[in-house]
Amino acid sequence: MQQPEATLAEQYRVLLLDAVNLRVNAAVRPAFTLSGGMDSSSVLACTVHSVSNRQHAFSTVYSDRTYDESDEIRSMLDMAVCQWHRVSVDSPDVFGLVRQMVNAHDEPVATATWLSHYVLCQEAAQAGFGSLFGGLGGDELNGGEYEHFFYHFADLRRSGREAQLQREIEKWVEYHDHPVHRKNPAVAQNMIARCVDLERPGVCLPEAGRMRRYYAALDPQFYDLDDFKPVMEAPFSSYLKTRTYQDLTRETAPCCLRAEDRQTQAFGLDNYVPFFDHRLVEFMFRVPGDMKIRDGVTKTLLRQAMRGILPEETRTRIKKTGWNAPAHIWFSGQGRIPLLDLIHSRTFRERGIYNVGEVRRIADEHEQIVSSGQPGENHMMFFWQLVNLELWLQSLDHISTPKV
Repeated sequence: MQQPEATLAEQYRVLLLDAVNLRVNAAVRPAFTLSGGMDSSSVLACTVHSVSNRQHAFSTVYSDRTYDESDEIRSMLDMAVCQWHRVSVDSPDVFGLVRQMVNAHDEPVATATWLSHYVLCQEAAQAGFGSLFGGLGGDELNGGEYEHFFYHFADLRRSGREAQLQREIEKWVEYHDHPVHRKNPAVAQNMIARCVDLERPGVCLPEAGRMRRYYAALDPQFYDLDDFKPVMEAPFSSYLKTRTYQDLTRETAPCCLRAEDRQTQAFGLDNYVPFFDHRLVEFMFRVPGDMKIRDGVTKTLLRQAMRGILPEETRTRIKKTGWNAPAHIWFSGQGRIPLLDLIHSRTFRERGIYNVGEVRRIADEHEQIVSSGQPGENHMMFFWQLVNLELWLQSLDHISTPKV
């Protein structure tokens, strides 16, 4: 797009307001999910701007501070929320809830976030609401994931903008360094080389390190993962556009949309995600990357579009916690007992899917990391997916086993 940035921001604002307003007018007894980020906050704030009434908001909260966003959410309350429904998800019955969820989904559920969403949907339905609005899609449209930085860096390198690239890396380090996931120029350069093919514009590479992290936990006689090659399309010359297209069509968005749809429907709720309005998708895929990521900050154009609609504290917040759940705790301490019971069960062992010895080693390592309280990358998502797969398979065993 060749238009001035201020003009594009105004167009974005008009499109988003209309996308939200169309859905609010169709919704029955709407409520809004609210986290500390830009996306759900923008959907809620656009609604309040359009209808001139504050709305009911639902947020999952945790006593563990790792993923609790209560403090970040508070900046939205006075201007946008008539009642804040705080849904506490502390010490949940993980195995019981997962059994309910896999029955609703008829498949394993991808990430632990969806347990919190499931509990939130139940609370919203019990409170009498008929529709639930959320901010899903905002990250894909606006370059909002942390990994999107690397593809933006690659675009700058490919186009020869080295001075801008160095500034972006400096700001990325300044704003986003983390004791576990370190940010420095060497990491940035390494990730550019790993994530893209700089000889072929727009060609993104599979993230081999992430894919192979748990290969040893799978029994190779069950499936040889070394032969697995993910589909990586390259419809754009921009690496950032290609990566976000991959997220939108093959990776993050499809499984999240499926999860939201099945969980809202399980409780009789309609699900609304205004960022997936086709006009917004088409518009944002015409916007250049430096209007999405600039000076180490994501969602640049959205931030401009929401000026005067979002509270400034929310609009200008750089930190991104990410909507997640403290599943590291759920599989540690007392939560470790049912996990080990599952791992050591005859049913689990005889399926032949996992290398049980390696799984037990990972469980011990996870416990050591979490119980130490020291920064370290734990294994919560591995165990979430393992538990989901096994409990789903158990549900199929129950269906296929005839009663005597």
